[in-house]
Amino acid sequence: MTVVVIPHVDLTKELEHQWDLICEDPDVFTDNIDLEDFSDEEREEWIEEMKELKFKYKDLCDSYSDMLSYQVIDNITYVLFGGMSNFCSSYDYYKILRKIDDFSELRNWLLTVAKESASPQSEGVAELSDDSAENLSEYDGDFELNELSELSDAVAKNLSEHEDILKLNGLKNLSNAAAESLSKHEGGLLELNGLIELSDAVAESLSEYDGDLELNGLSELSDTAAESLSEHNGNLKLNGLNSLSNAAAESLSKHDNDIELDGLTELSDAMVESFTKHKWNLMLNGLKTLSAPSAESFSTKKGKLFLNGITELCEGAAKSLGKRSSSELFMNEVIEEKIIPHREFWKKQRDEEEKALKKQKTEKLINSLSEKQRLEYDSLIKEYQEAEGNRKWEIYSLFTKNGWGTPY
Repeated sequence: MTVVVIPHVDLTKELEHQWDLICEDPDVFTDNIDLEDFSDEEREEWIEEMKELKFKYKDLCDSYSDMLSYQVIDNITYVLFGGMSNFCSSYDYYKILRKIDDFSELRNWLLTVAKESASPQSEGVAELSDDSAENLSEYDGDFELNELSELSDAVAKNLSEHEDILKLNGLKNLSNAAAESLSKHEGGLLELNGLIELSDAVAESLSEYDGDLELNGLSELSDTAAESLSEHNGNLKLNGLNSLSNAAAESLSKHDNDIELDGLTELSDAMVESFTKHKWNLMLNGLKTLSAPSAESFSTKKGKLFLNGITELCEGAAKSLGKRSSSELFMNEVIEEKIIPHREFWKKQRDEEEKALKKQKTEKLINSLSEKQRLEYDSLIKEYQEAEGNRKWEIYSLFTKNGWGTPY
């Protein structure tokens, strides 16, 4: 079995010239060829043959034949041809790839070029032409283009077609048209953490984005923008906000996914009341303290609540937060220790209430039974306590069928 694997590179005129230079000055040894054994004439013929090989390689890369396989690894596309040795040797595709593979300098150079071309997240990409963006959109893998400080509408449109994570954290502003294009991105995560302001129009466009959205560079958010973002479908990160109006909090509480607001250091009781309506996970790790009324409001909030920044908590607030289980409330260890006794108190109280409610239901059920049913009920209760195996299950099933609850 023979397999040849060569990086796929689109050769430009400049790359063709570099190919020729490598062929004109090769090492004395290649993988399977000792050039010292060649005469001058044979050496020149070999060099010319390898230089001409670039055209066959270009045709091969452009062909995407069924005879070839293609594998993408770390954003690099490789061309593969394989089979039994006698099978491979009869095909031109194999001969072309084998000659390149035997010439290690050329093969390693192609790999280097492929790696450079396949790294749209490489450092220092400060500008991106429309054509380059169009080519990049075809690559697989995450895009980290955090050096870009400007984004044309055409580039935004091309990048929106990329189907993996897109990070554009160097952008300070975004046009309405660019925002509208990026809102169509389907990669699951769009990072725009460099934006320091968000117009209402841009917010409305980004609200259409279907995936996680990061806008951690914003320090303020208008009520209109907050209302738009509440319609966004995906996790929302706004960790740069240091203030928020009551109206904005009311809007964000309607957001149907996780929200991070770790930049807020205080919340009014009205804002807390709004956020209690939020049904998903809420991160407020910037808060330093929480009033007793706010804690009481948060005690009934659905979803997980993250308050790891709290350093001061009055006894009343600790008692209210104790109503939440440890899987629903996340705080630092010091404050958590203060809440644990209250959590145990509320659990004991809930258990007692459930026990009393069950007793009340049982008494109501017994009072509704006829004398014959009551005798059967009492007999089965006693039998259940002594029964084992299948009989225990039969009694349980009979209780369920009769609507008598459980026999224990």
